[in-house]
Amino acid sequence: MNCDWVKANVTLYVYDELADDARLQLEEHVEYCPQCATELQAMRDYQTALLAAAPSEPTTALLAACRMRLFDSLSTSTWQRRWWEWVLWRPLRLAPTAAAILFLAGFGAGIAATYPIATWRGARMVANSAPIRLLPQSMQTGLGAAPGSSSQAVEASLAGVRGVTRQPGSPQVNVHFDAIVPQTITGLPDEPRIRQLLVFATRNFADSGVRADSINLLAPQSQDEHIRHLLIYTVQHDGNPEVRLKALSALGRYVKGDRQVRDAVLQAAVDDRNSGVRKQAVQLLGPVRADASVRQVLEYLAHDEQDVGLRNLSRSLLATMPQID
Repeated sequence: MNCDWVKANVTLYVYDELADDARLQLEEHVEYCPQCATELQAMRDYQTALLAAAPSEPTTALLAACRMRLFDSLSTSTWQRRWWEWVLWRPLRLAPTAAAILFLAGFGAGIAATYPIATWRGARMVANSAPIRLLPQSMQTGLGAAPGSSSQAVEASLAGVRGVTRQPGSPQVNVHFDAIVPQTITGLPDEPRIRQLLVFATRNFADSGVRADSINLLAPQSQDEHIRHLLIYTVQHDGNPEVRLKALSALGRYVKGDRQVRDAVLQAAVDDRNSGVRKQAVQLLGPVRADASVRQVLEYLAHDEQDVGLRNLSRSLLATMPQID
């Protein structure tokens, strides 16, 4: 028994989590070790202070943020949970069928193994020579790409988007990207192949300028639900505050009609690491300040926010609302 062991286990002793033999050893040790006795008494005093303190109630902002996170988690994980329930539990009910399927799979694998290796190599060479799409077909269609497009730029295997520039005096933009060799294509931002590249550019984590330029060009297309979801993801996850601000501004006109947009703006107002982004989010909440969740967040910011500018902005929005008795 040594002092290090006592210090590591004194908390367990105070909360009656040590085994009887270990408790006895610790008590014997503190009888002749003043330093460990002091440590034990300090932990007992700490426990007494905790028990005497009144439990604090969660703030309204914390409750609102937790509700939003719970909603996001439920909306993204329900299908995953059902999938795993199917995979893990249904086979227990369908054991005979599963055994038959395994038998057929093994039989098929044995037949496949008898094919000549040369045939396999030939198929592999054909597969490797096929072009790789920029985005999955479902996402291409959702973002406005024409199925079956033969554009070489869209079909190319991309390494990354290096820059996005607007042509002077023209509505067209230049997208500079790396494929097998660096390439540039020109077109309008809402053209399917250009829009796909702009969406791809929002994932250029090495260059925040490219991400910001891409968000600027995608913002006028925010009436498209897929683009709105991309902007919401950018507000919640992009590491650069300038990029988050641009995405937030593009979402402003949908705060009233789109609940997901409103929740994302509420989350930014409470949790964002940048005060400028939080102030912009609070300003966007002005038209919907009568909403119960928005009012809760504004009341929290008006009373408990440390940033003076953000606190005053929240108070000014609340001052324009009728008082509820």
